[in-house]
Amino acid sequence: MPQRTLRLPEGVNDIERYADHVESAITDLDDLVLVGASFGANIALATRRRRACARWWCPAGSLPTRST
Repeated sequence: MPQRTLRLPEGVNDIERYADHVESAITDLDDLVLVGASFGANIALATRRRRACARWWCPAGSLPTRST
């Protein structure tokens, strides 16, 4: 699987705005794994909520997806 490293924008104070940035950077990818530790993990979870479970590994009891 190809790898891509993202740099988060500076001066952002909202998880959803960080997730906006990540989402715009991954729109061309069908399959992906987001990895983050601590703060990055929260951004990964916020981004995950935006995509359908069919495109992610979703264990039972996973977060609900946000309708778009």
